Amino acid sequence: MSDTVKKPTAKKSTPKETSSVNKETPDQGAPEQEASSAKAEKTTVTNETSKTSDKKTPKMTDEDRLKEANAIVTRNIYWAMGLGVIPLPLLDMVAIAALQVKMIRELSELYGVPFSNNIAATSVMTLIGGIAPIELSKGLSSSIVKLIPGIGTAASTVALPVTAGATTYAIGHIFILHFESDGNFFDFDTSKVKQYSQDLFAKGKKLVTGLWSKDKDKAETDTKTETKAETKAA
Repeated sequence: MSDTVKKPTAKKSTPKETSSVNKETPDQGAPEQEASSAKAEKTTVTNETSKTSDKKTPKMTDEDRLKEANAIVTRNIYWAMGLGVIPLPLLDMVAIAALQVKMIRELSELYGVPFSNNIAATSVMTLIGGIAPIELSKGLSSSIVKLIPGIGTAASTVALPVTAGATTYAIGHIFILHFESDGNFFDFDTSKVKQYSQDLFAKGKKLVTGLWSKDKDKAETDTKTETKAETKAA
């Protein structure tokens, strides 16, 4: 009896199970694309900004600037006259001096001159003291007389507003001429403009008296003509 040799049954090879969920491989090119896109947007914004900055804003002419400077002084003259009638003795003069410093700051901004509050304040006090000591003493007396009940305010209604307006006019136009000559706060010498400031005070007093007496049109026309002539001469 012959033995039958059975061939070993070969095991069926079972393929290795793979995960049904394929892991997504991050796209390596995505960050580069985002960076490139952001860079392009930044470049676009920069170009647009550059185009906007290239547009030239209308430059103010010398005549327009002088006109605006005169308007600043005139506006502060009215404010100074108004402060001159407030019923608070001595505080009115402090307020007027502060207003004049503010006026100088407005003029310095108009002419593009760096502002110095300390020099401006010192210049105001020095100019007021040198413009007209007698008028200044009258103005101080007008302020002090407000302490007198009943008649104090009425007695100072004209004197102090006129003095305040005239000194504001003089100080304003002194700095206009100084800035028109390319001056700044560090080369401003009050001793060199003492006589001229007194002349401007006289003209300012004439102007303010005209404003106070309702003769505004004539006084303003005469003053603007004189200012233009003075600027051209400087």
